[in-house]
Amino acid sequence: MTYSTDERLLPVIRAALDQTRSAACITTADLDAPGPTIVYVNPAYCEMTGRSEDEVVGSSPRIMQGPLTSRPVLDRLRADLAAGRPFMGEAVNYRKDGKPFLISWRIDPVVDDRGRTTHFIATQSDITAFRRAERLLDAGRAIDRSVSTLLSQPADARTNVGALASDIATAITSMIDYGSIGIAGSIRLGTSSTPFEAGDIDPDHGHLFELAEDGDGSVHTGSIGDRFWLGCSLGNARGGIDGAVVVSDLTADELEFVDHQGLERAAVSARRALDSLAEYERQRLAAVELQRDLLPDEPPAVPGLELAVHYQPGAFASRVGGDWYDVIVDDRGTAVLVVGDMAGSGLRAAADMGRVRLLMRVLIQQGRPVGEVFALLNQFCAEEDLLATAVAVTIDPVRGETSVISAGHLPPVVRRGDRVDTVPVTARPLLGIGGSAVYESEPLALDVGESVILYTDGLIERPDERIDDSLRALVDAVAGHRGTLADLGEHLVSSGGGDGAKSDDIALLAVRRVTIRE
Repeated sequence: MTYSTDERLLPVIRAALDQTRSAACITTADLDAPGPTIVYVNPAYCEMTGRSEDEVVGSSPRIMQGPLTSRPVLDRLRADLAAGRPFMGEAVNYRKDGKPFLISWRIDPVVDDRGRTTHFIATQSDITAFRRAERLLDAGRAIDRSVSTLLSQPADARTNVGALASDIATAITSMIDYGSIGIAGSIRLGTSSTPFEAGDIDPDHGHLFELAEDGDGSVHTGSIGDRFWLGCSLGNARGGIDGAVVVSDLTADELEFVDHQGLERAAVSARRALDSLAEYERQRLAAVELQRDLLPDEPPAVPGLELAVHYQPGAFASRVGGDWYDVIVDDRGTAVLVVGDMAGSGLRAAADMGRVRLLMRVLIQQGRPVGEVFALLNQFCAEEDLLATAVAVTIDPVRGETSVISAGHLPPVVRRGDRVDTVPVTARPLLGIGGSAVYESEPLALDVGESVILYTDGLIERPDERIDDSLRALVDAVAGHRGTLADLGEHLVSSGGGDGAKSDDIALLAVRRVTIRE
């Protein structure tokens, strides 16, 4: 006995189809209008479509289609079935109440003993919620990736805001198939607001954003003529964010089918991303402001020395806050020039830098030798769980005596006429390792007209370059400088390539010995 021809199985097959949770529909094999004709639907199909068995049996499955049903998908369906192939795809269908929903569709030919297709059997699933959740998750991840990427590369904050707005519009476009999607508003960065705009924005529909901003974060809808829009506020008073995301130019069917809740949740992700960018920039600006407040605006006037300083905050909040420079003059006219770099970043590093710099200044002004000062700073940093590098050059302009001492810092660069080179100074232990580390000054020959440049690692370090190569590039840049000492810092920063933006802080102190005038 073969079960395929055993008529006793027909009731079992009917019962199985009636009881399965998958929507099933059997039609005739007529592909030309008015066919095919529905000959059977199971209860799951009726529940999914909102139509009873009596309403659909004898009708064409085309009653489920509407304006949003994809014509290319239907064309592929017809081609597959005409060729005797199974069909799989997704399409928008309509319930009895007119609401569109997305189905996953498989249609298989039913072939008799002579190989003729007599019917088609279709199994369908409502995947509207699944696809919406999937797209919302992808959009949220795309927005999060955008924030992560923007914060991991140096760029102007206002440029980052524009890039993030563009990425948000793209992410939301990927989850909504209809209409024109735009995002516009402003975000407070520091003391000023920066406007942003991205996506497809019709200047004639600017008031849509005002309507959306009146909301509490929920979706609002409206119409212009026979077209519709929906929008969601991006406002966040704490983050200083104003604006909205709007989907416009929708038909009534598209407005019905667009994922309203998904748009609302995507707006939450967008708001969080913009707020994160604003908070990041606020922290960076706060660290920069504190850093600059703790550094002298101008070096003091020291007879016999020409001095120039340069400070540039890094483009990353994670790199701001630890670099410093100082010029300390004792009552004999001897100058100690210092450049240092605290480990860490942000407000804490800036504050710690201020403590270390002040202590160093006090100790030197007490008349202590620089080597002893470094040893005391080493103990202080160890007790406070701090770590820093520093380099100091001591110059007596009258006697011409010059010395250098380094605590794990990069070597200074000395210029003698057209000859430029790094100073061969021993890099002694970092400040903060504790113990009985000894710091000894080493003599440095520096005649009138010659200069020394102290700097922090932000000036030269690059992730794709060895430190020796970076130092050689710095030496070449100093050798190629033909301007004044005051513009040396700008020259060295810009010589690194690009627009001069650096990921890390840069502190630079340059000194040239000059003739003391009576």
